[in-house]
Amino acid sequence: MGQDVTETSTTSRGSERIVRRLVFLHVLIPLIIGAIVYLLWRETSLWAFSWVALFHLDTPLNWLREAASSIHVPELVLYSLPNALWVYSLTVAMGLVWAIGGGHGCKPWIVSGLLLGCGAELLQLTPLVPGTFDPIDLAFSLFAALFGLGFLHNMRFKHALA
Repeated sequence: MGQDVTETSTTSRGSERIVRRLVFLHVLIPLIIGAIVYLLWRETSLWAFSWVALFHLDTPLNWLREAASSIHVPELVLYSLPNALWVYSLTVAMGLVWAIGGGHGCKPWIVSGLLLGCGAELLQLTPLVPGTFDPIDLAFSLFAALFGLGFLHNMRFKHALA
């Protein structure tokens, strides 16, 4: 009986470690990469930079932007990739949260990245959302969500085999 408890405890710790690794690799790293692109190469007039000023990080960020200014960043990476990474991160995060919680009623939440990313881009066609609609941004968001859903499906399939 004591051995069963130890095995369950060891399995639980192993599962927690796997979930932490998945969150780090598939949620945090993409968000960090997108934030780096935004902060180092995008225009400082964007809304995100008001947070930089709020926390008095202007000086160190300006130094980093100066150091990174000689690096050429392709337009697709500069303008489309950060949002796609956000959509991917949200999709995977929701999938992991709902997988841990048992998965009942999860579909609306798991597709929230797709709906928010693509929805925000489509709403730029109207006066409701500021910005300029870009079909490339829409395609990147759609691809990112589908890639995240594919990852979650593959993870679930592998878990079912274990």
